[in-house]
Amino acid sequence: FLGLIFSLCSQAETIVLWDVGAGKLEEVLISKGYALNEVVDLQIRSTIDARDFVTMNRKLTKLESLDIRFATIVEYTGTDGPWPMPLPETYPAGEVPKLAFGPNAMMGQTVGKTTLKSVQLGQASIGMMAFQACENLETVVFNTSVKEIGQSAFSKCTSLTNIALPTSITTIQMNAFAQSNNLETFVFESPASITKLESGNYSSPKLSSFTIPASVTEVAAGEQGAFSAFKGTLQVEEGSQYFAVEGGILYDKYLTKLIQCPPGVTAVTIPESVLSIQPYAFKGVSVAAPLTIPNKVQESGRNAFDANAFTAINIDPLSDLKTIRTNAFRGCNAVTSITLPVGIQTIEGYAFQIAGLTDIYIY
Repeated sequence: FLGLIFSLCSQAETIVLWDVGAGKLEEVLISKGYALNEVVDLQIRSTIDARDFVTMNRKLTKLESLDIRFATIVEYTGTDGPWPMPLPETYPAGEVPKLAFGPNAMMGQTVGKTTLKSVQLGQASIGMMAFQACENLETVVFNTSVKEIGQSAFSKCTSLTNIALPTSITTIQMNAFAQSNNLETFVFESPASITKLESGNYSSPKLSSFTIPASVTEVAAGEQGAFSAFKGTLQVEEGSQYFAVEGGILYDKYLTKLIQCPPGVTAVTIPESVLSIQPYAFKGVSVAAPLTIPNKVQESGRNAFDANAFTAINIDPLSDLKTIRTNAFRGCNAVTSITLPVGIQTIEGYAFQIAGLTDIYIY
C-alpha cells in the first residue's frame, strides 16, 4: 500500500499550457507556480517562438516528454534563439527552429538534450539539427501537418528504433537520420508524398528492409547515394513508375540503368537489358566472385566499381561497351587481367587503378 502511494506521488505531472505567448514560456511557467527544473512532461497548445525552445532546452533540465502538435510557432528575428551566432537570426513561422535541442558547438557541446525521451510534432517543418544527438530520444510522433524534415534534424539519435512518417511528408533532407544507428524500421505511410530520397537516411545497420514509395521520382546517387551504406533488403512499392529492384539492386523502371547496389548485396547478376552503370554504383560492395558485364552496357560511370570486390571482370569482345570513366574499376584488387571489347572508344584516367592488375587486352 505504501509502495503504491509512493508510485502515484512520484508520477510526473503533465503540464498543459494554452496561453503562453511568443517568448513567454519561462514567465508563464513561473507565474503558474512551476519550478523550471521540475518540469518533466509538457504540452503546449498556444503561440510560441524560437526563444521558448531555448527555455525548454536549457532551463527545463528534467524535460522528458514534449507535445507541441497543436502549438503555433511564429516567426522570430533576434539573437535570443537557439542558433549560437551573435548576429540576428530569423526563425521561420511554422518550423521547429534549427538546433532547438541539438548540441551547441559554440558552447563546446557534443550531445543534444539528454533528458528528452519523447516528442510529438505538428509543425510544417522540422529545422536542421533540431534534435541532433538527443541520445535518449526514443519516440517521435509526426502529425499529418508535418511536411519537411531538415538536414541532420534527428541525426545521432541513437535511442530511436522506429520511424513512421505520415503521408504529408514531402521532403527529408540529407542526413536527417544519419548515424541513428539503432533504427530498425523506417516506414512511409501509403500513399506517400515524398518525391526524392536523399543520402544518409537509410544507413542504420539494424535497418533490415526498406521500401521505396511509389511516389519517389528521384533517388540520390553517386558517392553519397541514398543506399550507399544500406545493408538490408531493398524493395519498391507496387505501382512505381520510376524504379525497380532485382537481386537487391536498384535500377530504373525498365532495367536499363543500374543505379545502386547496396553493400548488403551478396551476389551480383546484372540483367542483359542494362545499358549503363551509374557512378559509384557498387561503392562499398564486397562480393568475392566474378562479375560479368552484359553486352548491351555502353558506359561504366565514374568509380562505378570502386569497391574491394569481384575476383574477375568478364567483358565479351563484342560487347557494346564504349566508355569507361575515371576510376571505374579502382579497388577491384583481386582482378589480375581485363579484356576490353573491339568497340571501346574512351578510357578515362585511372580507370584501372587496381593493385593486382597485370594485363589489359584490347581486341
